Amino acid sequence: KTALATKIIAEFGEKSLEIMQESPEILSEKIKGITLKRAQEISVVLQQNKKRTEAVIFMQEYDISSFLAVKLYEKYSDKIYEIIKTNPYEIAYEQSSVSFKISDQIALKAGISKDSEFRIYAGIIFALKAALNEGHSYLPTERLKNDASKLLELNVDDIEHYIKELIF
Repeated sequence: KTALATKIIAEFGEKSLEIMQESPEILSEKIKGITLKRAQEISVVLQQNKKRTEAVIFMQEYDISSFLAVKLYEKYSDKIYEIIKTNPYEIAYEQSSVSFKISDQIALKAGISKDSEFRIYAGIIFALKAALNEGHSYLPTERLKNDASKLLELNVDDIEHYIKELIF
């Protein structure tokens, strides 16, 4: 691989990356030992890496660590942009390593308000999950209201309707 990279750089110089990504047929024409199929495979891999890098940079704007950003991109691919902008709580539903607090920070940076339906539903569900993780298989409604209220930093009255909706 190193010898091949040396040949490519010797032939194309600073334009090597651009040619490999955008014009793989030139690569196969100019470099002995690289078939068109191999050149196209190289191009695909570079395009995928470029997209992942762009996604990681995008997610860092929301204070998502590089490690988590790569993990999220591998799971959601290009859908991650939409998820972060519309309902980042979806990430925490499916990723056990992502807490409500992390999703909430992302959501607030994305401009989702503290009284958003997505946020309130997520907070209630996370309050239930927390009780489940403590070993509870049942949670009285009053405790759920209080736990969710604390997690969401909202009044109990503000979330009661949403609890009823979830029960229904």
